[in-house]
Amino acid sequence: MDRIQAIDQRMAALQARAQGQKTASLAPDQLHNMTNPSQSPSAGHVDFGSLLQQVMETMNAEQQHADGLKEAYEAGRINDLAAVMLESQKAITAFQGLSAVRNRLVDAYQEINRMPL
Repeated sequence: MDRIQAIDQRMAALQARAQGQKTASLAPDQLHNMTNPSQSPSAGHVDFGSLLQQVMETMNAEQQHADGLKEAYEAGRINDLAAVMLESQKAITAFQGLSAVRNRLVDAYQEINRMPL
């Protein structure tokens, strides 16, 4: 059960990050309410599709920012190679994370399709 709670907390932290909130300022019951909106009357329902869309938009923005820094470095407008590499790695990591989520979703869909009725 602790693993499930840890996953719930991680998902809530990702959701809060996607919404621009800071998770450190959230109380544990707020984290729980974010992952279980049906159990909290004041919590709004968050659609998984819209959350995924926000994550994709964030990932896209990170990749565009990293590409902009690469082009600026190549053109000689900036000299901070470490910042360019760091932003590039952030964009790569964000893409890999989104790709992993996509693969999990496809696997779950295929598993559900294999279940007998």
